Amino acid sequence: MSQLKEALKITNGICSSSLKKSILAPICVILAKTGHLEKALEIANTLSFNIFKSHAFLEMARALADTGQFEKALEIANTITTPYSKKRAFSHIYKAFAKMGELGKRQKLQET
Repeated sequence: MSQLKEALKITNGICSSSLKKSILAPICVILAKTGHLEKALEIANTLSFNIFKSHAFLEMARALADTGQFEKALEIANTITTPYSKKRAFSHIYKAFAKMGELGKRQKLQET
């Protein structure tokens, strides 16, 4: 977490607003993947450019779906404002959900 804090500190020192926003989106994804969802959402909500905000939410939803946190993933996917990113988020969530279901079926078969 200290490296992320350092990355945020460096990013906040950047004068160019668009460059700063493009750097913050991937930081949000890393935070979400490492279990710091609230901080990731806090930062993502500061992104003023819709494309960066949608990308951050898309990647956070994907990361949550990949770890089986489907309710949170769906909640975040519903906040995406760009149609393309929203479709990609829901598609990934549904695929991850189906994959988890298949794993569950396989485990049950192996137990019998």
